[in-house]
Amino acid sequence: MDDSHVVVALIENRAREVGLAALDLRSATLHLNQYIESSKSYQNTLTLLQYFKPTEIIVPARMADLAEGIGGVMALASHSSFAAARKVTMARGCFDDVKGALLVQSYTNGKANGTNVDRHYKEYYLCLGAAAALLKWVESEKSAVDHAEVPSGYFQRLPQPLVNRCDQHTKSGGD
Repeated sequence: MDDSHVVVALIENRAREVGLAALDLRSATLHLNQYIESSKSYQNTLTLLQYFKPTEIIVPARMADLAEGIGGVMALASHSSFAAARKVTMARGCFDDVKGALLVQSYTNGKANGTNVDRHYKEYYLCLGAAAALLKWVESEKSAVDHAEVPSGYFQRLPQPLVNRCDQHTKSGGD
């Protein structure tokens, strides 16, 4: 993703399962990923962040408060590789999976890649929660997304994790 203008939202649960939503503001392509971090170095998340080269990284405020003591995804957001990326904290309530599912479904008109978000929102609650915070941030900061003005096919590609998991990691319990 050269010359990137990507905004990323990250959230993690106690089971070290990570939800990541990335929006390329130039192509209006939304990527959703949810996976279990299998290493203490958070290699999966680090690899995705290096791929997307985000200009902004959004995390829940509580994660930011805890980052100094626990590491995890917030520590990655502060990693030297992402020094140029602006760090944004949002209230944990902004990472609402139900709102995320509704937003993704409304922006894609429920048709992207034949995905039925209603069926998957409980399984992929972290990445949909990250999507909710990300889209809320885009609406407030960039004024780039207007519910009434989004044409059909605005998001050209709904990320595959809602259809097929890119990384076939074992699922674990909830938050």
